[in-house]
Amino acid sequence: MEGLRGLRDRKKAATRCALGAAALRIAREVGLDRATAETIAGAANVSTRTFHNYFGRKEDAILFHLGRIEERWTTALRERPADENVWDAIERATSTMLERFPEDADDLRAIVSLSSTYPQLTALRLSKDREGHPVQQAIAERLPTGTDAMTVTLIAHVAVVTINSALTTAGDDAVSRRRYLTEGFALLRNGFGTLPATVERSVEQPATETLH
Repeated sequence: MEGLRGLRDRKKAATRCALGAAALRIAREVGLDRATAETIAGAANVSTRTFHNYFGRKEDAILFHLGRIEERWTTALRERPADENVWDAIERATSTMLERFPEDADDLRAIVSLSSTYPQLTALRLSKDREGHPVQQAIAERLPTGTDAMTVTLIAHVAVVTINSALTTAGDDAVSRRRYLTEGFALLRNGFGTLPATVERSVEQPATETLH
């Protein structure tokens, strides 16, 4: 019985993962508004009813897929030496994850793009964040005991923005991704260097009309 229960649980987990991956793939191809439970279920080779047994809506399926990426990232972060600087650990954990799962880079870029186009996806993600996010928990483990929640949240959000910015700026190759990750976290470490307080813009003078 225990073996049958284990097999059943593995099949359920595989179906959930397949639906999450299919939801992101379909939304990336046709847009979130045109992605339906029926098309997602068909892409995962299950029935629409099965989709609804696992997810209430397509956004939930996409965020589940994102959660799997975040699980791989937190695993990589927890493998870093405990005495490593938090920014170094985050950067190197990200590089490690993308080396192990290079497809995650494209999926993260797709989710960033979808989130900018469909506010409901961002809203749902933020509501889930308030429930306690594993990324924030993994980062909190690396900080001194008693670090306030605001600091943990800020580090997590800045790290996510830096990673997303690097991936959306980089090309499709691993070398480009590593380069922009390195540059992004270098900016964080040095406080963005010395930024000018004001930006001088050259104002183009209007052409002088000649009166005849």
